Amino acid sequence: MTDASEWRGRVGANWAEQWRRTDRSFAPLTERLLQRGREFAFGSALDIGCGAGELSLALARGRPQCRVIGVDISPQLVATAQERGANLANASFEVGDAAAWRPEPGFAPEID
Repeated sequence: MTDASEWRGRVGANWAEQWRRTDRSFAPLTERLLQRGREFAFGSALDIGCGAGELSLALARGRPQCRVIGVDISPQLVATAQERGANLANASFEVGDAAAWRPEPGFAPEID
């Protein structure tokens, strides 16, 4: 199993470098998640373990009124996601460990 230090280091760097390949690999799952999300109305979303941002970016593009935050433990993956989402005002990405990360005041993902 890959540990946090590896995601912050070489593994995260490799995944960040290969984001196009991982996007293709995860595309069917991403589409399935987006389809399920269309069943619900929501104004904010939190993507834990966002990687290079594929799901977060797709969600932000499809719901411009929705605020999307992606969180990942890998600084390299977050940097890639930030670069990819630079033109999306409703998407942001932060480096953080999901076990300890806390949103800024005022962000409250709606949970059904």
